[in-house]
Amino acid sequence: TVATDTTGVGTIRHALAAAGYGTDKAIFGYGYSTSAAGNVSITNLVSNTGTVATDTTGVGTARNAVAAAGYGTDKAIFGYGNDNSTNVSTTNLVSNTGVVANDTTGVGTARNGLAAASYGLS
Repeated sequence: TVATDTTGVGTIRHALAAAGYGTDKAIFGYGYSTSAAGNVSITNLVSNTGTVATDTTGVGTARNAVAAAGYGTDKAIFGYGNDNSTNVSTTNLVSNTGVVANDTTGVGTARNGLAAASYGLS
């Protein structure tokens, strides 16, 4: 059953990414916000009960059109995107506790608007 809207959690934005990680958590990240005047470096953790946490700011390069995927049994990654002037080749690992690591740059061809898929152990 889809619930009614829950509003007012975090900065309004679009062109962001999301990934599930672990067996029961998720994370939203990055994106573009007219209220914040452009690309943002913001993440929001989602608990195992579906509660979206307030903004965590300042993690890596602000960008939009980024992709994300969960991997292994308990981690995730954000990757690539556009900084409004050029496509970027930037990734950020997400730990099993939802901590987003600093930028790793220069990994592969810079691009945006891509897709990502999760993979894990079977």
